[in-house]
Amino acid sequence: MGEEKQEIQRFSFSKLSTYHTCLVSFIASYILKLPQTQNAFASYGSLMHLLLQEFAQNKLEIYDLLTEFENRYEENVPEEFPKLRNGKSMEDGYYDDAIRYLSSFSGFGEYKVLAAEEVFEVQVEDFIFNGVIDLILEDLNGDIVIMDHKSKKTFADEDEEKIYRRQLYLYCLHIHNKYGKYPIKLKFNMFRNLDVLSFEFKQEEFDEAVNWMLETVKEIKKIYCDYDYFFCNHLCGYGKICHAKREMESNKTLKEYIKRENKKKVTNDC
Repeated sequence: MGEEKQEIQRFSFSKLSTYHTCLVSFIASYILKLPQTQNAFASYGSLMHLLLQEFAQNKLEIYDLLTEFENRYEENVPEEFPKLRNGKSMEDGYYDDAIRYLSSFSGFGEYKVLAAEEVFEVQVEDFIFNGVIDLILEDLNGDIVIMDHKSKKTFADEDEEKIYRRQLYLYCLHIHNKYGKYPIKLKFNMFRNLDVLSFEFKQEEFDEAVNWMLETVKEIKKIYCDYDYFFCNHLCGYGKICHAKREMESNKTLKEYIKRENKKKVTNDC
């Protein structure tokens, strides 16, 4: 019998960034695969993305956007928003911002829409990077621009802005694969603030994003290695110098996860 082909691993920007943001969330989502609970912010953002997608795909006229938002809101955003210190819900501000944006929305300027909510997969070394690009646009010169819709009003600081730019730079891998060139601009549609942030494509920032992805994937792969607590600590002659063992045991959350998984193996084997 031939060797069983190992399934290639897939990494999205969300998966990569979650690893750095919260290891507990990463393990719950991508290792234990526990169900997630939806929240009002995510539902609100999804509704706005859907409406802008349908407009970009000529499924909705521009004058229908506001009415569609009002008609769909209750069903699409059933969760409660958090309360402010004064007792009022954050919902009022988010709802009013959407009304204000859609009331004044005039389209995407002179850009030609090439794709909306485009799902992609790109082979990178021995793994696949996948994602969804909100908008791929073409200017009058035939150059590519990518846009991401954001339900936050602004970025907290330059560091947060850099993280979000990193996401769009990684999406440029797909643009280059499909169109044979990189986009000239990366844009964030900060629709709650009626603002569009625009950045010129910079090769050094693209290279930094790709290196960040490659290093993060290497770190994540260490979590997936077949680490056996008893064997690594008591039987293996290389346990004292094993880099993977040190990585596993240096993190309390991972250590507890590994112990639970090994207990399950023992139980199942019995």
